[in-house]
Amino acid sequence: MENTQNILDDYRNGDMAQRLFMYMEYRDLREEFMDIEQAESVVNPVPCVQAPVAGQSVIRRWIAWLRSPFAGVCCPTADSR
Repeated sequence: MENTQNILDDYRNGDMAQRLFMYMEYRDLREEFMDIEQAESVVNPVPCVQAPVAGQSVIRRWIAWLRSPFAGVCCPTADSR
């Protein structure tokens, strides 16, 4: 078996598919994998998306979701209220 540190480094550097396969393969390291995921989500939080408008098509909602992180559209913060 590989060195645990090498496995964790490979997990950190892997893409989503590689991470999924490693998560399934190394059952004993799942807690460490989750710690890595949680640490990265704090550093790179997923941008929030506004709720869909009623009557809006699925395609328009999808396009709005794709644009929102890049256009800076996000949920209101305490500073913007």
